[in-house]
Amino acid sequence: MLRVLAASGLSDGSMQGVFEESIRGWPPKEESGEIIRSQIVLDHDRNQRILFFGWSSELKAMHIEFILRYCDKSHGYVELGAGSGWLAFLIKDRGVKIDAYDSMEGDTFVQNWTKQPWFKHVKKGSFEVRMSLR
Repeated sequence: MLRVLAASGLSDGSMQGVFEESIRGWPPKEESGEIIRSQIVLDHDRNQRILFFGWSSELKAMHIEFILRYCDKSHGYVELGAGSGWLAFLIKDRGVKIDAYDSMEGDTFVQNWTKQPWFKHVKKGSFEVRMSLR
């Protein structure tokens, strides 16, 4: 659908309307405000990852294994800014203790994150959590 929209010649105003009403994301724009049609699909994929997982990039098994291999896990982990809790979910799935916190401020993606099965272990908190760990 996005490739068709990008190539359709649809006016910027109409394109903005389609994004606002149907796509849950924003078309990428130049500083002038003109929509960058070549970036629409890439930015949509990024927005979808944030919407469901709370991360703009893909977390793959090799990334999790790197974390677990090179970080001391003897006391477990604390993740601040956990978003949907996806990273904590992946680490916990590998048998490592992790506490996940997010400020849960704003409603851009938070409402969607709370619907994800991996969100149930995310606690409300932010930098004050870090200060309490000293």
